[in-house]
Amino acid sequence: MIKLNKILIPTDFSQFSKPAIRYGCAIAARFESEVHLLHICPDPAMLIPEAGGLGGAGLLEQADAINQSA
Repeated sequence: MIKLNKILIPTDFSQFSKPAIRYGCAIAARFESEVHLLHICPDPAMLIPEAGGLGGAGLLEQADAINQSA
């Protein structure tokens, strides 16, 4: 039998990731493994399509401009 010492479960804690967390925990229980959750945060550039390749301050300026126009 294989030995799984640690299981990494990446999650964004959405409703769609809950079954994956349960599944990972079930596998961990079966193999007596440690569970490590990795919180995956959305990429801000994906939330603002107009941002393109902006990063850091440029992205914040773009977000402020969008908030002011809303």
